[in-house]
Amino acid sequence: HTELARKAAREGIVLLENRNETLPLSHAQLVSGGLTVALIGPCANNTHCHVGDYTPKSDGPVITPLAAMQKRIGAAHVLYAPGCPPNGGCNEGPCVVSCRCVNQSHFAAAVGVAKAADIVIFVGGASALTEWMEGEAADKASLFWPGEQENLAKAVKAAAGSKPFVVAIATGSPLVSQWGFSTADAVLNIGYGGQAAGLGFVDVLFGEPEGPSGKLTVTYYK
Repeated sequence: HTELARKAAREGIVLLENRNETLPLSHAQLVSGGLTVALIGPCANNTHCHVGDYTPKSDGPVITPLAAMQKRIGAAHVLYAPGCPPNGGCNEGPCVVSCRCVNQSHFAAAVGVAKAADIVIFVGGASALTEWMEGEAADKASLFWPGEQENLAKAVKAAAGSKPFVVAIATGSPLVSQWGFSTADAVLNIGYGGQAAGLGFVDVLFGEPEGPSGKLTVTYYK
């Protein structure tokens, strides 16, 4: 069932922007060239970002983008920084990182990681499971990225310079950033991918076995 979950996660990802054919990334070039990939953002390694608000807590482990990337290319090629502080908004249970991203206290580490890496991937979004940012009785007051997420992405992009910069948003509804759409080399809506969310995401990044094929069912305002 893990492979079925992986296929579902992969096929649900929507490519919103892809300038200069940034995606797919080259697995062979990355590994043989000794390059590193930075995964930055509150949803890069937060399992609560990748499931809906009615997900049973005991339904098995969720594979995050960070874990999947480490498995795919080796931990030595992967750098990570959440960029946002822990907790600060969970209604139940611990959150490793809060998607509310209430302050900039963790920006410096994320900027350092972006400077050190060859490819930078920002993974943001909203947690429906424990932070109730969207879902039943949890309507959003804004369509914009939560809290300081856009400012974090701006700081990371400034540090990355001309390096490939990919933005991925985990959400069950539109979360928009005019800056993100106009600046990032590639933008992906990765939805709530479920238990194999990270595996499907990394598959799409490398185009193996296939690239993104999902379609939007809602409007994304630029």
